[in-house]
Amino acid sequence: MKLIKKQMAFAEQLLSQRITHNVTLEKTNALIDWQVIEKELNKYYKKGQYTSGRPAYSGLLLFKMLLLGIWNDLSDRDLEYITRVRTDYWIFLGLSLEMPVPYHSVLI
Repeated sequence: MKLIKKQMAFAEQLLSQRITHNVTLEKTNALIDWQVIEKELNKYYKKGQYTSGRPAYSGLLLFKMLLLGIWNDLSDRDLEYITRVRTDYWIFLGLSLEMPVPYHSVLI
């Protein structure tokens, strides 16, 4: 998953004033070379093979969600919910407001 610098949506600009920063997650994102991990994941996670249905999620996004779940001892359902409401999780995962959060059933 490549993070592309883009213009923030209006709602994201408003939220940026209220975002809490999680120093641990920010340091983790900075220390780990996610491109190397994504390249390795892509060897095993083949997305986009079907033309119907929802678009597939990035393997790196799902991997990072699973890490958050493990690190915080969260069930898949709790992880889905918390990812929807915690802006520091959005930032760590590289999500924006218009991007959907994967359902808990995708993480199994």
